[in-house]
Amino acid sequence: MSSSLIKHKILVVGGGGYIGSEICRTALRAGHQVTALCRSGSAKSNNPENKEIQWVGCDVFEPETYRKELESCDTVVHSMGLLMENDYKKIVNYNFFKSGPASNPQDTPNLNTYERINRDSALILAEAASKSNIKTFVFISAHDTPPFVDDRYITSKREAEKRISEYTEFRSVFLRPSLVYDSSRPLVLPIAFGQHIFNFMSEKTPLGCIVDKTMLKKWKAPPVLNSDLAQTVVSAIENANISGIIDAQTISQIRSNKLGE
Repeated sequence: MSSSLIKHKILVVGGGGYIGSEICRTALRAGHQVTALCRSGSAKSNNPENKEIQWVGCDVFEPETYRKELESCDTVVHSMGLLMENDYKKIVNYNFFKSGPASNPQDTPNLNTYERINRDSALILAEAASKSNIKTFVFISAHDTPPFVDDRYITSKREAEKRISEYTEFRSVFLRPSLVYDSSRPLVLPIAFGQHIFNFMSEKTPLGCIVDKTMLKKWKAPPVLNSDLAQTVVSAIENANISGIIDAQTISQIRSNKLGE
């Protein structure tokens, strides 16, 4: 049964990030109540819609810092993640660690790992959610390991998916987008365009027969607009019949309102 008429109380962990902020705004436009968790407790941009979102400072690895917010919501979205393990600046920008703004990231070398950010943060959140009133847990995973990225990136995501799916206290939804893009990231646009061309050539020409026999096969998934990903998240929250994995191809179909049909 669809719950699209029900207004949900959604907690977005990583709500200040590129994907998380889009999810927050999309859920808000759909009439849901949104709480965004980040260490700073404030939005990174001046988007007017951010004023309608409740911003809460927390440490995702310390559930007690957001226990109250968790207990007041019915849905959790985990949208934080790490792509390049050695990119310590990206780690600091997630604002989920106890080290203060003036601290040196190199003083905490064990924090910036795929296992800690992609897997452990989600599992800690899931465990806390299982002890509250959370009905739906959405995890932003990934289609596969991008080129030139350590395979531990996707391994950590898959480990999180597997263990979260074992919880019976809530419905689990795992979104697996490929490359996520929009006009706010102009440097990514040519890559997304190239991906579309590659996919077209793979599907419509003999090139596909060659691609399917090589490691390039895993890169055939269509790139995903950030707005489409966010809309898919909201649609999955609203439709109680949706659970499990939503792949990149399904996400790309959201414009046609095919999700859940």
